[in-house]
Amino acid sequence: CGLTALSAALLWYDWGVGWFVALFVLFGAFSGLTVAINPLGAAFFGDDGGRMMSALHGVQGVGRLLAPGVVSAFVFLGLGWRNLFIVSAVLHLVCVIMFLSMQQPASLKQTSQGENVSLRKNLELLRSPIVLMCLGGFFFCAAGEMLLINWLPLMLEGEFEYSKAYAMWGFGGLMGGYTAIRLLPLILNFRLNSKLAVVLVLLHVVCLGVLCTNPSIWLVTLTCVGIGISFGLHWPSTISLVYAVVPQHQHGFASSAAVCASIAGIFSLNIVFGFFADVYGVASTIWMVPGCFMLFTLFFVWAGRLRA
Repeated sequence: CGLTALSAALLWYDWGVGWFVALFVLFGAFSGLTVAINPLGAAFFGDDGGRMMSALHGVQGVGRLLAPGVVSAFVFLGLGWRNLFIVSAVLHLVCVIMFLSMQQPASLKQTSQGENVSLRKNLELLRSPIVLMCLGGFFFCAAGEMLLINWLPLMLEGEFEYSKAYAMWGFGGLMGGYTAIRLLPLILNFRLNSKLAVVLVLLHVVCLGVLCTNPSIWLVTLTCVGIGISFGLHWPSTISLVYAVVPQHQHGFASSAAVCASIAGIFSLNIVFGFFADVYGVASTIWMVPGCFMLFTLFFVWAGRLRA
């Protein structure tokens, strides 16, 4: 997939159908790699999967934190989006090579467990109320994350009229808070609980409310850090809950189901958000995001009570 996308980027010189096909193939391949890496992580990390998956997604946050700087550098150097696309395709190929190099040890570890799980047995996990509640949580927390990542810079630059550099500065604050809170469990060894989930929703609402008053850039950065902190623990804490109730040899299927639910939320709610943003503006529609996190909290608390 990476080679196909790179070939399309290099050989298609128009910005029409070829550009769309190249983007579709590349980001479809990225999505497939995201799904595949979670079962691999489950095989490597075993019983420590919840904490280490938080770290894995925290490192992903580091990449997202660096991305605006890379884009800014390309814009500053006048290299254009086409070259940035080619670099993305090359990086994807590197990720694929790294993934394939890790397949053998993961396969050996899975084989050593001596468990042969059929597709039917895996699908039976979806009958578990706890797993279903967690999948609902994945749907809304991933959607909320990507709505902020996709639309917050546009709101800061387009409707609040900050410069592109300041908009990226605010986005960097968002990803900084998001990354820091995901890496924190490695140091303090804690997890999201029901009370903390409610507190984080309140933090999100307060920070977003302050942000929508169009404050100074320093207050924008501070509130964006708070917003990043407010949702950074959601996904890894929910996967930890899933790992706690699902047998270890089925962690791979559970991880894949979690990513698929996340992608479904991202895809569907971004379309809804875009429709309402065209009608009411981004600054008004951005309040969909706290709604997503409130629904996530409802599913997460419900799943926790079912487990108890």
